[in-house]
Amino acid sequence: MLKFILVTLAVSVSILGIVYFAAYVEWIAGRPSYLEEIVIFMLVSTIVIYRYLNKFINTDYFVPLFLASISIKLIASLAIMTLMVIKDRSGAAPNIALFLMSYGIFTGVEIAFLYPRVSRHKKG
Repeated sequence: MLKFILVTLAVSVSILGIVYFAAYVEWIAGRPSYLEEIVIFMLVSTIVIYRYLNKFINTDYFVPLFLASISIKLIASLAIMTLMVIKDRSGAAPNIALFLMSYGIFTGVEIAFLYPRVSRHKKG
């Protein structure tokens, strides 16, 4: 669990660093207005979901719970993206782009950590 938390923290810092650097060297027009909030939401939600799923990895409930967690995360993400668009229409495009990229990256990290444990359980 500690390794997962450290990796997700490293991913968070990397995303922040890349976006700040891209804005500094003017590769992008400016940083998204909800940069920190998006990264914190993705970090916290990914850690909470991973911790919850980790408890059920050796059960028959794992796959339905994994699919449910993705559905819940998508619904929560939709709600947050809707609020971002309502509050900052002019910055909607960069915020949504960052949100979707972060969602993909964090979900990929989560799957990368869960898959080896699930595949070991299925073989044994």
